[in-house]
Amino acid sequence: MTDRTILTIERVFLAVIGTIFMASGIFTFFEPHTMGEALGIMPMNASGETEIRATYGGLVVGSGLLALAGLSSRLMAVAALAGTFFGAGGLMSTRIIIQAMEGFTINQGIVAVFELSMVVVAFLLLKAAMRRASVNTT
Repeated sequence: MTDRTILTIERVFLAVIGTIFMASGIFTFFEPHTMGEALGIMPMNASGETEIRATYGGLVVGSGLLALAGLSSRLMAVAALAGTFFGAGGLMSTRIIIQAMEGFTINQGIVAVFELSMVVVAFLLLKAAMRRASVNTT
């Protein structure tokens, strides 16, 4: 694959991930009960609502902004790919371990596959970006 093709894939990946995260985070911020129900968690009071809004809304919006910021420069792209790799990797690993301990559910399995795909693509693109960076500095 050419560098141009890899850069195009990288930009599309970051744009798609950023858009998905932004939409999900904004929706969760405004509809914490709807997202909580979909996640299998319900806030018991205003503090619980704030936690859903902050964790599943604000943190996801931040992840989306990081991915979209990766479209602005090569350095930000590396940061966005690394953030996606480690963030999705942490989510996926935890999800898989918990399923092994408590039992498999199809919904959690689907989410784990989505997270795994983000981890694999982010890793491959990050590896290519690091290779380009090392070639350009020598």
